[in-house]
Amino acid sequence: MQVKGIIIAMVCCLLIFGSTGISYAIGQGDYTLQVISNDRVVKELSGHVVIPFYSEYKLKLSNFTDRRCAVEVFIDDIDVASGKKFIISSNQSIDLERFVVDSLHSGSKFKFVPASHPEVDNPNNINNGTVVVRFYAERDVEEIIIPYIQDMTYTWDSLLSISTLNTSLTSVSYNEGATIGGSVSYQSFKNIDFDSEDHYVELSLKLIGRE
Repeated sequence: MQVKGIIIAMVCCLLIFGSTGISYAIGQGDYTLQVISNDRVVKELSGHVVIPFYSEYKLKLSNFTDRRCAVEVFIDDIDVASGKKFIISSNQSIDLERFVVDSLHSGSKFKFVPASHPEVDNPNNINNGTVVVRFYAERDVEEIIIPYIQDMTYTWDSLLSISTLNTSLTSVSYNEGATIGGSVSYQSFKNIDFDSEDHYVELSLKLIGRE
């Protein structure tokens, strides 16, 4: 499948898994999805990730295969790149922090708010809070593009203990939310041609908020 892809300039490769049923990533095969909030990789429990309301966040998308991949990202059922795909090199990750709508050079960061926030287009959308990522492996691996690599270090989210996480999803202090445009990001991309497989690996999670 020939697609127009966009490749990011900022890449990092840090990934650690947790234990006792709690992990730092949603994964299938050699692809993983993580959430970064306040410069912390946030724990995941049963497909749910808890982050503070009104905070901006990033999605770490990792490709640990020997081929590049094209990635579609949907938040609250919205294609964040308006029909384009993000390209991740083999054994690399990207930290996606913004919508790519009108410009490859700037746009609004991802900001998580209560579903009742006036800027949420559809407060009753049952898919508010969902993040769906689809990874398409490259069909032709002859050409390799290596983006600029920026070293980035994140700490692990220590705000919630294991015992708190095990009960958090039923606590009244955790609520439904949705993503809106936040402050301006100057995360930059460029267009490239990319030939991907037709089938994909899909990962998903649900963001829920705390006051």
